Amino acid sequence: KSAKQAILGSRGNSGVILAQFLSGFSQSLDGIIDCDGITLAKALTHGAHSAYAAVSDPVEGTMLTVLRDLSDAATETANKPEPDIVDILQESVSAAHKSLDKTPSLLPVLREAGVVDSGGQGIVVFMEGLLAGLLERDPHLIDIKINSENRPCDQSTSQANGNYLERVKQERYGFCTQFILEADPLN
Repeated sequence: KSAKQAILGSRGNSGVILAQFLSGFSQSLDGIIDCDGITLAKALTHGAHSAYAAVSDPVEGTMLTVLRDLSDAATETANKPEPDIVDILQESVSAAHKSLDKTPSLLPVLREAGVVDSGGQGIVVFMEGLLAGLLERDPHLIDIKINSENRPCDQSTSQANGNYLERVKQERYGFCTQFILEADPLN
């Protein structure tokens, strides 16, 4: 039920992709009472596959890439002896950070704008929240070991290229609008 609500309540491309990820993630956990590390890795992978499947022409350097990279890290960690759910989440969060830092090198518009992918940033925050919730800690107090080649994620918007922002501001269509129409019956 909540996966359907996520889809109906989603806004924009990133919202729809996140809703599809959550739908695949929750479908994979359907009927599971105790979630271990291997089950979590499978759910993250299923969610990432669902997100990719929802997009007709997937583009690398977006939140899709971040989802794939974090799920790959989860699977790799799950294949180690006695995979622990905390280790899987920590490795997934670390991979999400690294992947996010690479988004400008994969998508020219991000490089030109001087920012990381905002949907990917949302995925990083989501994953940090999962880890913080599991550890019952404040997300800002979790030490994540990252060898970041770029700037920290939380500074990405403050480093945006001013010339790019001014040019985009002059464009006629600067945002995406989506809506859902529900009626019974609907012709």
